[in-house]
Amino acid sequence: MLAWHGSLSAPHPYASHPITWPLDLRPTAMYLQQISQGSACPWTGGCVSVVSTLPNVVVTWGGVLALLVLIWLVLRTATGAASPVRAAGRVAARAARARPAAERAFPPRHRIARSLVASPLMPAAAFVLVGYASGWLPWLLTVKRSAVFEFYAVVLTPFSAIGLALVLGMLWGIPIRSERASARGMRLDGSRESLLGRRLTVALVLGFAVALGAFFFPVWSGIPMSEWFWQAHRWLPGWD
Repeated sequence: MLAWHGSLSAPHPYASHPITWPLDLRPTAMYLQQISQGSACPWTGGCVSVVSTLPNVVVTWGGVLALLVLIWLVLRTATGAASPVRAAGRVAARAARARPAAERAFPPRHRIARSLVASPLMPAAAFVLVGYASGWLPWLLTVKRSAVFEFYAVVLTPFSAIGLALVLGMLWGIPIRSERASARGMRLDGSRESLLGRRLTVALVLGFAVALGAFFFPVWSGIPMSEWFWQAHRWLPGWD
């Protein structure tokens, strides 16, 4: 059974390569029905009822950008913590002995882990990145199977949303990073004008996300809609 699924190559119009899943370039239409004009369809020319995985691009595409930001912050924090580990020699040894007992309790090899958990952002970022990667990367290994579909990646959306929320929270000014983590990662201007501008941007992003959610809800739920309204959701060639 495992060998059969691992090499399945039956052609399908909604098949998509896993490399495209983060951007939802080929969503899967799981239900489509044409409805003639009548009591269930007031529109001239009939209606269409669709259940599709068309994305809310603010959450999906914005989430991909947020994940890249989180990767950057984690790497910067780990790299900044790794520099003392690479230090050697008598000067470094004397400096280590001069540190308080609480500092000496953590050997150099443990400083990276200590730095990563010093900020509430780092464990949250690790949870998001590991969850997203575990739901996506294994599919990249199915090189012999062509019959794979984007709806397998619906499990990635919560992690995209959480990652986006973390980055928007930082921009808003929610204190989810320590000063040390901020110095090694993304440093933001703390002036009142800059904070106001960032909060306005976050509000616009959230408002646009809610508006798109309302716009795409009929496509996600199978609510009958006019043909022109359905076509208005097909922004990319693969969105059908």
